[in-house]
Amino acid sequence: MRDTSVPPAALSDPGGGRRRTVLGVAGPGLAVVIAIIIASFCISSYIYSDADIPDSSLLLMFSGTPTPEATPLAPTREPTPTPLPSPPITATPTVEIRQTPPPTPAPTPARTYPRPSTSQITGERTWGGANELLLYNTGGRDDAVAVFTPAGSSDPILSVYIRQGEKYSIQYIWDGSYDLYFTTGKNWDPFAKRFTADKTFRKFPDTFDFASTIRTSTMHVAHLFDEPGEEGEYILHVPEERFPKL
Repeated sequence: MRDTSVPPAALSDPGGGRRRTVLGVAGPGLAVVIAIIIASFCISSYIYSDADIPDSSLLLMFSGTPTPEATPLAPTREPTPTPLPSPPITATPTVEIRQTPPPTPAPTPARTYPRPSTSQITGERTWGGANELLLYNTGGRDDAVAVFTPAGSSDPILSVYIRQGEKYSIQYIWDGSYDLYFTTGKNWDPFAKRFTADKTFRKFPDTFDFASTIRTSTMHVAHLFDEPGEEGEYILHVPEERFPKL
């Protein structure tokens, strides 16, 4: 016998049986569609955020149309810069500073001393010998001072001032050998015992030898030449530092 009774749920929910049937059939397919939509949304969001693809490119990707590649731009050739003309080089003017040299001081004129007379100026005045030396200063232009020393020594025994054109005799010379020096010049300095102008220094090359007895004595004659001549060529020049100190 057929049961025609209606379940209580059907009595309380008219049509409820159909809804359950639809849900029961369509439930698995609907879940798959929703999952695909969610996955597509996630993939599109990831691609857009990482690759920074515009919306149009995203739409093309989902539509299946390939995105055209960007055509690279041809390199633009930069124009060669035109060099600017160099400014003309102007030479820096040279400033010459001329310093006026200080004036050269005028030389101090040498002090002028009185001219001595012909006489003995240093040494012993009284000898005990019997010999004589006669000195002539007639062959030169200047006054002269003759210096008498022992042979081989520069220590003076005496010195004599003889004006130009005059003569002097040294008497009472002891026996022995002697050297004769003389100097010529102008302006005799009695303190330095030297001429201050046109001075020369000479020496006779040979010694003067003197010997005497009770009846005989020796006399020599010497000419003081300050220039070479027939008799003055043999007279020696000596350095001033080797001339006897008076």
